Amino acid sequence: MTWLSVLSETYKYLCNDKNIVKKDCLLFRYTTIQPSWVILINSRGDFKGAREVPKKTQYLVPCTDDSPARTNACNAHPLCDNLQYIAGRYCKYFDPDYLTALSETERNFYVQISSKMKDFYDDYYHKLNGWCNWSKDNDNNIFILAVQKYLTSHDVISDLVSVGMDSISEDLVNVKLHLNDSDANKNKFKDGIKALLKKFIVWEVVDCPSDWSISSFNMGNSWNNYYETLFNQDLNRYCVVSGIKTVPATGYPKKIRHEGDQAKLISSNDKQGLTFRGRFIDASETANISSTVCQQIHKSLSWLMRNVQFRVDSQYTVFWTLGKEINVLNCLSDDLIELGLEEDTSDDKAIDVFYADKVKKILDGKLREIPPTQKVYIMSVDSMTPGRLSVVLWEEIDSKSYFEALLRWCDDLEVCDFRNRSYIPKLSFLSYIICNEPNKDFYNRILNSILTIGGIPADLMLRIFHKVLNPFSSKDVKGIYSNIKAAACLIKAYQIRNNRRNFEMSLDIECQDRSYLFGRLLAVADNIEKYVLVRTGENRMTSAMRLLQTFSERPAVTWKNIEKSIIPYIQRLSSAQSTVGFITKRQILIDHICSMFTKVDDFTSSKPLDPIFILGFHQQRCALYEGEEKVNDSND
Repeated sequence: MTWLSVLSETYKYLCNDKNIVKKDCLLFRYTTIQPSWVILINSRGDFKGAREVPKKTQYLVPCTDDSPARTNACNAHPLCDNLQYIAGRYCKYFDPDYLTALSETERNFYVQISSKMKDFYDDYYHKLNGWCNWSKDNDNNIFILAVQKYLTSHDVISDLVSVGMDSISEDLVNVKLHLNDSDANKNKFKDGIKALLKKFIVWEVVDCPSDWSISSFNMGNSWNNYYETLFNQDLNRYCVVSGIKTVPATGYPKKIRHEGDQAKLISSNDKQGLTFRGRFIDASETANISSTVCQQIHKSLSWLMRNVQFRVDSQYTVFWTLGKEINVLNCLSDDLIELGLEEDTSDDKAIDVFYADKVKKILDGKLREIPPTQKVYIMSVDSMTPGRLSVVLWEEIDSKSYFEALLRWCDDLEVCDFRNRSYIPKLSFLSYIICNEPNKDFYNRILNSILTIGGIPADLMLRIFHKVLNPFSSKDVKGIYSNIKAAACLIKAYQIRNNRRNFEMSLDIECQDRSYLFGRLLAVADNIEKYVLVRTGENRMTSAMRLLQTFSERPAVTWKNIEKSIIPYIQRLSSAQSTVGFITKRQILIDHICSMFTKVDDFTSSKPLDPIFILGFHQQRCALYEGEEKVNDSND
């Protein structure tokens, strides 16, 4: 199935899902607005009061296919709208003497606004009146009939002023403000009118049943049933999604990702460019989506984007599956609540990790819960320009393969931490180390590796390797060790997937790889010096950590320098009865690791180390903290 078909099907699941309590966002031909005032009336059309709406309060109101995308053109919503559409008697607030006091430019602007407002009000009232006439013969919509009665006998602005709406009175004063001062800013006139006309009005019928409120399904059905009677059946076209010959969509919604989103996923307004000219006479000959299916696609995608999305910058990614109900399966989010898992935060030092055994347990449960043939849908959208939204990724994968890919990712990535628990870094943490910020290109490439069980991009592995070699890559020692731990995970996964080399999550005492062995040696030297620093209460970076980058470039020469630097620590520990056992074991371990180099040249060569060096360093360092000799290292 195409993404259009899947989203259309998803809409039906959303409507039938009993777990979704608030479904008004699924109403066809509704748009979200932030009104300025609510006008209260009764079913007879009598004015009962008004109230100002707090900022950032949102309402859902009916709209046409084209009205949400309007700019300065005349295109009214059918029920609630700006004052420039609703206040048909606005012009009476300016007497002839007022017009004579205006400059010629201002007078022309006022005449233009007056004429424009009449057209706007006529368009609004024409749509409302048509809906009311249809409703009288069909569903007897009490709400809209009350609004119609009110508009025929009341003046909106007068009623708002009469109940003490200070903001509208201020706007009226601002319009005439410049008359008191001939040198006043000429823009105040235009700004005052524009500010007033942009105020949005919402109606409330106080004695109307709640099931006929503005955002009720009865109201939505009433509006859509009427609106579909306006379609010209002679213009019917075959829908590329449903295959049914029906009325095609002419306008396409915005506000897909969020309320301020101006980007459209589908559009057909290029009648002057070369989108279809030269091959077709008009755009309808290319491909058509029915008006109903278009609404289903955008409403379901909008719901997914606002409820289950994973976001990086302007790119939104959603994961879902359709069964008895919609299941959310986000493998990118740092919030495992989406998988039904509460992250273990009992230790404040563990907040940057996922513990793989718990993650895999949840994934394995999901694998058993969802039928293996059920499809998992993955969709990612992004806007290259403010007005255009594109589908960056669309994947359909059966649930068995999906969860097996996630479990495989956990297996390939996990290493042991100092508490002998399996550790997996968050993708956001990896992105921060590699790119210094959440990066959508990083997520796209990693997601491809996860789902296809394919190789990890070499440049990502090398970038994190070189990043952690810098001793100033983090603000403190704790951050450096955390970066090394995350880098070890990615390097391990790279070796398994790209080089087909099998590395366990814990220390491999039989591995004779040159880089791995040098990493182990450096970890032992770091452990010896750190042991002394902890006992003496010093909190500074060890020589091994300061020389990390130099060691990776010239390991043989640097190792000699590090050996010399830890001689005083060895002598100090050897002289004390309580620590002689500790240092003896470390010296034996250094000798054992040195004996594992298969060639003499491997130990004496100045050839740079491979990234496996970081994996050996981390795994040996963790192993040294296990057992009876475990050190209480506050940096880990």
